[in-house]
Amino acid sequence: MENKETMTCKINGVVEKKSKAGRLYHSIETDKGNFSCFEYDIAMGLKEKMGEQVSLEIATSENGNFKNVRAVNDSKAVNLDKIPEQTVIQGDKFVDAREAKNQSIYTSYAKDLFIARILSVEKGKEKEAMSLCIELVKQAKEAFKE
Repeated sequence: MENKETMTCKINGVVEKKSKAGRLYHSIETDKGNFSCFEYDIAMGLKEKMGEQVSLEIATSENGNFKNVRAVNDSKAVNLDKIPEQTVIQGDKFVDAREAKNQSIYTSYAKDLFIARILSVEKGKEKEAMSLCIELVKQAKEAFKE
């Protein structure tokens, strides 16, 4: 559970930082202390308000260690028209990655079936046995789609 409060602060600086987990965020330096901001559009809007007083909604973690800017209550404080566009990750890359992962999983299933069957396969018929295992995995894949 986090506590929320609203306070008016003078913006002294906005600095981009990276968390220990590698996530980008901004440190908002004010006359009332420093606050973290994980919302890019809010941080860029506050950067335009350096030296000005703004009303910030601050969320404080239960243990008091983290104070994050959640919103700017002064509608004039953030001008969204001047914020540069961010690079958007294409959805196709996710689909491609998912398909590659699935291919690896299906190959592993076919290999497992082949290993289980190899002891009962005659010499010289290994290729046919592998083809059968691949066909079984394909059938299972289609069956689970339904």
